[in-house]
Amino acid sequence: MAVLETPLGSTLRITLETDFDDDGKPILKNRNFRNVKPNAANQDVFDIANLLVSLQQHTLNAVLRIDEVHLGEE
Repeated sequence: MAVLETPLGSTLRITLETDFDDDGKPILKNRNFRNVKPNAANQDVFDIANLLVSLQQHTLNAVLRIDEVHLGEE
C-alpha cells in the first residue's frame, strides 16, 4: 500500500546568537514564524529569513524550515 503525504504547513525557525556563556560558547535563541505556505519555494523562505535577520541586533546562527506532513494510507 502506498503512503499518502498531505502537507499541513511549515515553520521558519531562525536561530540567533544572543550572547556568550562563561566558557565562550554562544547562547542560542530561536525565533519561530508559523504558517509558512507548504508550497513556498525554499529560496523564498530563505530570502525572507535574511530580511528578518537584518531587523535583529543578534548574529544569525542557522535558518531552518520545519515541514509538517500528515501521512496516511490510500
